[in-house]
Amino acid sequence: MTYPSVSVVIPTYNRAIFLGAAVASIRAQTYPCTEILIIDDGSTDDTTQVVKELGSGINYIWQTNAGPAAARNLGISRASGDLVAFLDTDDRWMPDKIALQVEILKREPSIALVSADMAIEDETGILCVPSNFARRNLQMFFKALDGRAIPNAPSMMLKINFINTSTVLARRDVLVSMKGFDTRLRFGEDLELWLRIAAKHGVACIPTVQEIRVEHAHNVTKSIEPMLIGYVRLAEVIREWASEQMKDWGFNANS
Repeated sequence: MTYPSVSVVIPTYNRAIFLGAAVASIRAQTYPCTEILIIDDGSTDDTTQVVKELGSGINYIWQTNAGPAAARNLGISRASGDLVAFLDTDDRWMPDKIALQVEILKREPSIALVSADMAIEDETGILCVPSNFARRNLQMFFKALDGRAIPNAPSMMLKINFINTSTVLARRDVLVSMKGFDTRLRFGEDLELWLRIAAKHGVACIPTVQEIRVEHAHNVTKSIEPMLIGYVRLAEVIREWASEQMKDWGFNANS
């Protein structure tokens, strides 16, 4: 039996304090990851020194600040694994995350991307949201699917953005064929890529919590005004390539 290799891409920008926990959660996986690529998007803190202290097995790449989409794309281009997982610096995984996702991808060749449920903590470690899927009334829906492809996933994704980037494991060849994240976008670049993938391939979700997201004062999505402007641009980009398909998804592209 062939066991696919897994590359993990961590984009980071001035988040050195979180790197240790993120990397530790990768190393604790029951399905070992082949490589860890930390893409430093022009940090000015002590990220370089912290990475050195994390030991061997890390490919550290520094780039001039260009945003998370460009950082993740660089990681994809340098990745050697059959599959690519994404982990933001201030998040961490549960030990069985990769093993559960690999099993689905091996069982279902038509599926290109598998995500999972997440919990949310504050910066002091207090659990704020035990299950994002339960909060959105999605838990039983994904449990019933049992790892099968989500029916009409693009329509569902446009209604509820249920895929958190740090839960994603995707086939590298699909990410490459899609040319990665759209670097014109600073917000919603992840949703836009998942939507492009779902328009052509199967997407699945594990109904259990496999990621802990840490919300703190410096999360990029706390910046409300630029986020709203960014999502207007996101809608424009989606309409550029999906105006006709959106009709099949139950949406009017002009509304």
